[in-house]
Amino acid sequence: MPSFLRRRGPDSDWARRFPPPDEEWSLAYGETHRDLVAAALADEALVAAIAAGSPPPAGYGGGFDERVIEFPWLAGQRPTGRVLDAGSTLNHEHVLDALLPTMDELTITTLVPEAHAFWERGISYVFGDLRDLPFRDGRFDVTVSLSTLEHVGMDTSHYGSNAARAEDPVAEAARAAAELRRVTRPGGRILLSLPFGRETDHGWFRQFDAAAVETLVAAFGPVQRHSAVVYRYALDGWRRCSPDDAAQERYRDFLADRSPVADRAPAARAVICIALELPL
Repeated sequence: MPSFLRRRGPDSDWARRFPPPDEEWSLAYGETHRDLVAAALADEALVAAIAAGSPPPAGYGGGFDERVIEFPWLAGQRPTGRVLDAGSTLNHEHVLDALLPTMDELTITTLVPEAHAFWERGISYVFGDLRDLPFRDGRFDVTVSLSTLEHVGMDTSHYGSNAARAEDPVAEAARAAAELRRVTRPGGRILLSLPFGRETDHGWFRQFDAAAVETLVAAFGPVQRHSAVVYRYALDGWRRCSPDDAAQERYRDFLADRSPVADRAPAARAVICIALELPL
């Protein structure tokens, strides 16, 4: 078994094992990111810690984007039964390897077809808009939407869509939230994440502050339970923090400006992960 797939304890030297490449979003970055995520998802202690909102191991994820938090957090939520991935964030082989075994079925919905699909693994792909989902009420036990709702109503040409930006992206995200609620069964769960910090319109997405998160969560309607955890980026590793501590964090928009940054942040400098349990 490759060393990065062995179970590791919380004191492992993640920075030594997975040093970030010099260039963000390069081929080397993608390969190391994949290996880091695969190792994290195979590490029971790390998954449990992040799912519980505990601090990650020292040095964990420095130089890498928020997926290194989102994927272990999601794994720790144990999505089971009929699962909807609203946004296709899970459509990576190494992520599916870890998550599919707990699911009865997985449906992935996104705007347009992507370069890779895993039909042979029994995954259903449905292409459409989150604001108008082609599923019956209560179809899914768990709905997952990682780093997706911030794009609803924004300029999505980067993702292959020719739809115009909406006049009111906040209202459009609320429409998507209502649809995700509709297709999730009573007693089911909705698991989502968003870039967090200073509220900012980047054109192709928007970053949420605490007030914007509250507005979006309210759009899902009444819930039985609601939990949220915030993690903040640093070059020496991602850390658990309070919403107030991350309130001024700015997104590193690599598409807008590829100039090097001192902290080598590839994308979000904070992420909020939210679990909603619906009433029966």
